[in-house]
Amino acid sequence: MWLRRLSTDRLRRQSQTPVDRPLALVGAVKNTRRLTALNDAAARAGLRAGMSFADACAIHPTLDWAEEGPEDDARLLEKIADWCERYTPLVGLDPPDGLLFDITGAGHLFGGEAALARDLLTRLSGFGFHARVGIADTVGAAWAVSRHGNAVVVASGGTGDILAPLPVAALRLPPETRAGLIQLGLKTAGDIMVRPRAALAARFGAGLMRRLDQALGYEEEPITPRLPVPALSAEQGFPEPVSRDEDLLCVVEHLTARLCALLEKRGEGARRMMARFFGAGGAVERIEIGTSRPLREAAHLNRLFGDKFAAQQWDHEFGFDRIRVCVLEAESVALAQKDLTAAEDGPEFAQLIDRLSARLGETRVLKPMLQDSHVPEHACVTLPASCAEEFAPEYFPPPFTGEVTPKAAVGGLGSRHDTLASSRPVRLFENPEPIEAIAEIPDGPPVKFRWRRISHDVARAEGPERIALPWWRSGEPAPTRDYFRVETAAGARLWLYRDGLYSETVSPRWFCHGFLP
Repeated sequence: MWLRRLSTDRLRRQSQTPVDRPLALVGAVKNTRRLTALNDAAARAGLRAGMSFADACAIHPTLDWAEEGPEDDARLLEKIADWCERYTPLVGLDPPDGLLFDITGAGHLFGGEAALARDLLTRLSGFGFHARVGIADTVGAAWAVSRHGNAVVVASGGTGDILAPLPVAALRLPPETRAGLIQLGLKTAGDIMVRPRAALAARFGAGLMRRLDQALGYEEEPITPRLPVPALSAEQGFPEPVSRDEDLLCVVEHLTARLCALLEKRGEGARRMMARFFGAGGAVERIEIGTSRPLREAAHLNRLFGDKFAAQQWDHEFGFDRIRVCVLEAESVALAQKDLTAAEDGPEFAQLIDRLSARLGETRVLKPMLQDSHVPEHACVTLPASCAEEFAPEYFPPPFTGEVTPKAAVGGLGSRHDTLASSRPVRLFENPEPIEAIAEIPDGPPVKFRWRRISHDVARAEGPERIALPWWRSGEPAPTRDYFRVETAAGARLWLYRDGLYSETVSPRWFCHGFLP
């Protein structure tokens, strides 16, 4: 699909400019102000894209104009692509003003490919967009027909006959290649088809033949969809827009039940699902849910959709005329005997995690997970509870820039800690706090230290517990830590450590890392 007046249509919709008034967008091209886009009224007035702004004003002194906005055009193109997913989930961008669809197997849902094209063009025209559509066996042929052809639907097998009379610009060639072909008298795609390939490739490069082969279907040219293709999907269209929340949720429940039946046949469960609501006014709304384990219970999934839907604030003025529910991620479900002793790890606990994550957000419902590391800061990380089981075996040393962020405030080793080893704080400080310590011998425990502007005398001390930080995690060798469990004269039990040995550094520093139980 080609949105031939995308820029001016966007500006006209924003400023409510009359359609019959010439309108143009102006931008800098090689230090010269030129017209970059114009509407049909400006084209009928004798203006053309690429003309200098001064010449355009001389031809039409009352020309309405504005500065070009490629970023705004790109955002609008993405919104139109979202709306066009009502026809097929395989929608790709063809910037700056085109979209690519794969409607294989989708035409019969709208009464045929020609009926689909009519419905698409009619709706876009109602929104104020000028568009042309081409349907063909290949991406190249559809692109050529939408911009340079007269037919909308190219019959299967008739690609060569349709392309032959079209200009060489229909092959998506660079300007210099087009100019060189025209100088040789090759003005149409048919002129290139009948010429020897070797001579043309030697003069204009392999790109010319590749574009021709892509248009004719001799070389594959896949469409890259904007969004991942769902594993399963179900949708429902309505002859009249639906706006009541109860009706929308009822349709979502019906579609979810259909998907759960399909998942059960495949022996899978959903991990991520999305419901898309296509508005009659052009808006597209989405609701996405995630589960902590593969599920195919429709009742639980519908509760998650209901919780998400209740938190949305949508404009239902025009209603929605199509709803699609799809499974974005699915995993196999292994049948197992129900564990009668299951407590917090049972399905009820997983459902609680799912509902809290749906209402509060996945990044706000966290779960501490033990890690196989002797370094206190890395012994435990907090992960989103909905995906904690997936990442539990892995270890994320700081800094970690993904969605899962380690949190050094939790430090206990829990059940993995050796019962014969010394106890550690259940909760560490967010950052070790510096102290000033005095020891009787260089490598011995402190006898007195100053922490938070208060001096403390050490009544008892145990240690050291020597911990060498992983050398492969940093560019420079990390200093060795000696941890001591101390009890002050006032009764406070603290976990202190000396950062570095005297053989490693001249002046090791002391820190307090947490309170002992």
